Amino acid sequence: MSLKKTLLATIMMLCLGLTIHTGKALAAKPNTMKGCKECHTPDPNVVRGKKLAHSEKFKTLQVDVGSVVWVIQYDNNTLLKGADSLAALKKGKEISVTYKGTEKSPVATAIFVKQPFKVPDKQLVSVEEMLKLSAAGPEKGGFLLVDSRPPAAYNSGHIPDAVSIPFPKLKKMGAEILPKDKNARVIFYCGGFT
Repeated sequence: MSLKKTLLATIMMLCLGLTIHTGKALAAKPNTMKGCKECHTPDPNVVRGKKLAHSEKFKTLQVDVGSVVWVIQYDNNTLLKGADSLAALKKGKEISVTYKGTEKSPVATAIFVKQPFKVPDKQLVSVEEMLKLSAAGPEKGGFLLVDSRPPAAYNSGHIPDAVSIPFPKLKKMGAEILPKDKNARVIFYCGGFT
């Protein structure tokens, strides 16, 4: 390698190490973004957060988990699922990276891109229909309204007659609250998916 390329590589590594542009420390213990913890249990070999940047030249990916930024190497064997390329992923897109190696020298084995959540049109309830149902009330309207947002969001304001079942607790709380009749109409609302 030429002296110029060696110097460039050294400067790049120093910049990554200092993370001047983010002001955040590099990899320490946290490997899961706070929002991801609502649905996922932290795994020591999986980093969950948002894509910050990547370098095709140095084959590195930066993942922001909130308190730290992970710099993870990848190679031609790294599985990428949910996107055509890392370049196609916008900054801030939620991803999970399974890696091998150590926390200081992680090498990605798989990168998964969070896909938008899509509810089939026939299962959607329009605002107008929800207003009519809400005016009639749950008993007369024949429905159960579930607010699946985090408790803090529910407590700050919710649709009248809605019960709180935060999405991560759906299995546990759902068994107690949801109707046993599988044909009963249950309407969920949330803060939206990205």
